[in-house]
Formats: sequence, structure tokens, C-alpha cells
Amino acid sequence: MDRSAIGRTTMRVGIIGGGAAGLAAAYELTKRGHYAEVFKRTPFLGGQASTFPVGGGQLERGYHHLFVSDVAITDLIHELGLGDKLAWLESKVGLYHGGTIWNFGTPMDLMRFKPLSLLQRIRVGFWTFLLQKTKDWRKFEGVTARDWLVKHMGAEAYRVIWEPLLRGKFGDYYDQVSMTWIWGKIYLRVAPRGKGMAKERLGYPMGSFGEVFDVLGSESLSKAAMSIYPPGSTGYWSKTTTQPDWKYSFRTEKLNPETMTRSSQRLPLTYLPAWFRTCPMTTTTSW
Repeated sequence: MDRSAIGRTTMRVGIIGGGAAGLAAAYELTKRGHYAEVFKRTPFLGGQASTFPVGGGQLERGYHHLFVSDVAITDLIHELGLGDKLAWLESKVGLYHGGTIWNFGTPMDLMRFKPLSLLQRIRVGFWTFLLQKTKDWRKFEGVTARDWLVKHMGAEAYRVIWEPLLRGKFGDYYDQVSMTWIWGKIYLRVAPRGKGMAKERLGYPMGSFGEVFDVLGSESLSKAAMSIYPPGSTGYWSKTTTQPDWKYSFRTEKLNPETMTRSSQRLPLTYLPAWFRTCPMTTTTSW
């Protein structure tokens, strides 16, 4: 469907996935007078950034934070009335190597990183600086992160710094990840710091991301314009009906790639590795 039709006609939209992207899509649609039905597998909202109670507070199922460049979700948090609970804290980044945790948050930290020779550290810093200044991500399409990093930063820097990070994030597919993903991490994470050696600050909702998703869901449900399936596990879910009408004007899937490939059985077997080479970048999760 033409994107412009979203603003011209009232639609009924089916959204698969009740995480941040699915809920935000439902919220924006209901604001524009459309009706959204969110389908999720779990009895809670928020996906990987959802929370569970621990010691009187809420602990996230997976560690999440916001970058300064994450302006869309930051604006949304303020729109939901939770902006006063959003704290920007100085980042403390470490890299574990050879039995030691090395500070790894500033250019000076890189210069003090003794597992690499001085020439190797300078080489990593030089190419990181160029990536930070590169605005066109398309030049990195068609090349894997491994090939690009080994060629430009060197095999030893790749082995010590980048390969462990890629393995930890992508597992067996670490060597198939597109270089656009690395570019996105560096450009979106480092560029907003500005000139000099300003330290990174990361955003955390002090009431947890769980509170953000609860308010986001309740705002849409309060308009009687959204339903969530399966219904019934917590409080305001009860506005849903028991059997959805499967006829939609538009459908969108907000799933992680592993779940999507399992649920889409007709996709070719080559799809999964291809996804990692061409996937759009995300900024809500950290290494």
C-alpha cells in the first residue's frame, strides 16, 4: 500500500510483535485515527527490553540504553510524559582482554590499550575517526565487517577488538555481518559527542523501559483503538476481544530476525545469512 494512504483513509492494521517498534507503530497509527491490533507471544509488553520484578524494582530482561542520536524514542518518552525520568549518565565502557578489563571509552583509552602496538592503536584510531566522519553508509554495502576491518585496521586489531564483539553479538554469523552495522555503531554512537574528547552519555528511563512500554500501550488502548493478542495477563490488556478479525488494510511485522525466519516457513533457506549482510541497523541494543 502507498505510504501516503495512511494519512488519507482509516485503516485496520495488524502488527506482529509487541516490542518497542510494534508498540510505537500502534501508537502512531491510533494517533492518526486508525485501528491497530498487536499480536505477541508473551504475556508482557516490550520484547527484549521488557522487565520483571526484583527486590521491589524492575529489572530488564536484556540490557538497553539510549544514545544521544536516538532522538525519535527520546521525543516519544517526553511525549508520554516521562521525560523527567530520563537520565543521561556518563558511559563507562570496558574491554576484557588477557585477564584485564581495559577502559575503552575515549581516544586516550585507546592510546593506553597495550595489547596492541602503538602503530596498531594509531591505525585503529585513524580509521575510527574516518568512519565517524563518513555520512554515506551505502559505500559499506556488499562488504562484510570482517573483511573491511582486517583490510583497514589490521588482522591483529580485528582479532583483539572486533572479532570478540561480533561473536558475542551475532554468534555463528559473526563473519557475515555487513560493515554497515559497524559503521552505524561508530557513526551514531561517537559522532554525537562533538569535538574534542567529550565522554559518551547514555540515556536510561529511571522507571525502567518497562514503564515506558506500559504507558505507551495504555495510551493507545485508552483510545479504544488498539487490541493486544493474546489478551488477559495483566491489567489493561482486558480491552481485547477473544477472536481477531484477520482482514487488514495493512500488516507490519516487528520481530527479531530469528523469530521471523522461524515463522515464515516459505522463505528460502539462504534468507538468514542474507539478512545479516543487508539488514537495517538498530540502535537500541548494546554490545
